[in-house]
Amino acid sequence: MESIRQCGVALCIVLGFSILSASIGSSVFFYLVSVSLCVAIIVAFQLTAFTFRENLAATALLLALFGYATLPWMYLMSRIFSSSDVAFISYISVNFIFGLCTMLMTIMPRLLAIISKAQNLQNIYDVLKWVFTIFPQFCLGQGLIELCYNQIKYDLTHNFGIDSYVSPFEMNFLGWIFVQLASQGTILLLLRVLLHWDLLQWK
Repeated sequence: MESIRQCGVALCIVLGFSILSASIGSSVFFYLVSVSLCVAIIVAFQLTAFTFRENLAATALLLALFGYATLPWMYLMSRIFSSSDVAFISYISVNFIFGLCTMLMTIMPRLLAIISKAQNLQNIYDVLKWVFTIFPQFCLGQGLIELCYNQIKYDLTHNFGIDSYVSPFEMNFLGWIFVQLASQGTILLLLRVLLHWDLLQWK
C-alpha cells in the first residue's frame, strides 16, 4: 500500500513541476535548485519508490531532463503570445493537460489489461506509450509511475526471496525515456536558436 500511495505522490510531482517549470522563466539555475529541493524532500520523507537503490539517481535525472526538454519549449511558446501573463497561464495549462491526459490514457488500458488479461488492451498501452513520448510531460509522469511499479513488484516478490528489482537505467526500462527527454531538449534548443538567431548576437 505504501508504494501505491507513492504513485499518487508521483502524480503530484508531475503537476508541481509542470507549474514550477513555467514560473522560473529562463533560469536553468533556479530550476536545478528546485530539483535539488525536491530530491531533498523525497530523501527526507524516505519515499521508497524514489529512493531505493538506484531510484534516487534516476528520479533526479528524470526531473533534470524534464527541465532540459521543457524550458526551450516554453521559450518557443512564449513568442506566440504578446502578453507574458497569458503565455504563463497557457504554458501551465498545456503542461497540465498533456501530462495528466496522456498519463490517464495509458494508465487505464494498462490497469484493465492487468485485471482482465486482455492482450488487445496491452497492445493499446504499448502503442500509446511510444506515441506519447513526444511529450516531455508524459515522459516525466511515465518515468515516475514506472519507478512506483518497479517498487511494488519488488515489495510483492521480496518476501518470497525473489529480487525482481530492475535498474531504472536499463534501456528497456527508463533508459528510453532519458534518451527521449535529452533528444527533445536538444532539438527544441536548436530550433529555438535557429528561429531566434539574435540570441547569439552581441548587443
